Amino acid sequence: MRNRLWMLCGLYLAGAFLSPAPAAAQGKNSAAAQGKNSAAAQGKNSAAAQGKNNTTKAFVIVESGQGFDQLQQAVDAIGAARGTIRIANGLYQQCAVQAAGRISYVAAQAGGAIFEQILCDHKAGLVLRGEAARIDGVIFQGYRSPTDNISGRISALSWDGGTLSIVNSLFRSSDAALLGHHVAGTDTQLTISQSSFSQLGALAPMPSCPTDQTCVAGVDIGPIAKFRMTTSHFADAPVAVRALQVDMEDNLFEDQMDEQAVRSDADFPAQAHPAPPLFAMPFGGVGRIQYNEFRLHRSIASAAVLIAVALDERRHPTRGLVVKDNQAAFAAGTAGQAIFLVDGSGDGVMVGDNHLGAGLTTYQRQVAQRP
Repeated sequence: MRNRLWMLCGLYLAGAFLSPAPAAAQGKNSAAAQGKNSAAAQGKNSAAAQGKNNTTKAFVIVESGQGFDQLQQAVDAIGAARGTIRIANGLYQQCAVQAAGRISYVAAQAGGAIFEQILCDHKAGLVLRGEAARIDGVIFQGYRSPTDNISGRISALSWDGGTLSIVNSLFRSSDAALLGHHVAGTDTQLTISQSSFSQLGALAPMPSCPTDQTCVAGVDIGPIAKFRMTTSHFADAPVAVRALQVDMEDNLFEDQMDEQAVRSDADFPAQAHPAPPLFAMPFGGVGRIQYNEFRLHRSIASAAVLIAVALDERRHPTRGLVVKDNQAAFAAGTAGQAIFLVDGSGDGVMVGDNHLGAGLTTYQRQVAQRP
């Protein structure tokens, strides 16, 4: 088993993200001062009105030097072009919609730029509809929906297509880090690297999906073409990806949430909703799951599932999916039963040599819920 690159990543993330930005730099603005929670209400100003080469503003377009007080203003100034927005240290209660273009959102100091709570289009802190987006060194937190939210979950990022890259970023204490239910196409690609995800997933039942286990996934993506995830850490942050091709390497998944805590509303008994798989490919898919580690920190009565393949639909072929050289175990002082991989495809997933601790079963065949 080779060295875990995520260990180095985790040390870096802990140092960068747990060091708070200076209070003066954070300049926290109230939600009222930011205006209503829609992109239109954020008061779009022209680039000319903002003035060029103003690098003292919170949001600076690197290529032109234009500075803005509102993220939406910077996004609008780039428009359908390509650009990089450098984000100053601060705690921001604002949101933005990227309707076009190829935009990179880069923290001036990794972990110094924090976005929380405020939504655009009633669903996310950043709504990404352009050709491409890149998130680098940014923290997103506190995106929780009320229990009576009939429109479904909210998230830090909502992704509608193109390519998306997330690097060296942190997502925590939210319904979801990333939702992309409507993304599809032969050129859609998602890459996640050197990032951390924690305490994600709906804490109460959503009326739009009261029984689907993937509704509690912290990263939940529709049928995209390619998904690559490396050197990242997921703690109580289940992942569901419906990609045709998957490359998942050197990640750490940790499950600490009690299975009865996933859903606790009286109308949706918790015992009917066991904890979801730590990593799910609901439509199947090909590729590689290798050099990852799965840690179970809680004693459980029912068998947990670490990896689930094609349990919703056999939409993608799975012959050619390789799962090997991974580690999985219960933490010291805990015990239970868990299934490393549940396969609903019947397509011949190649399960190689994986290092499994006591109480773990390597493989279980299961019929998909739908044909």
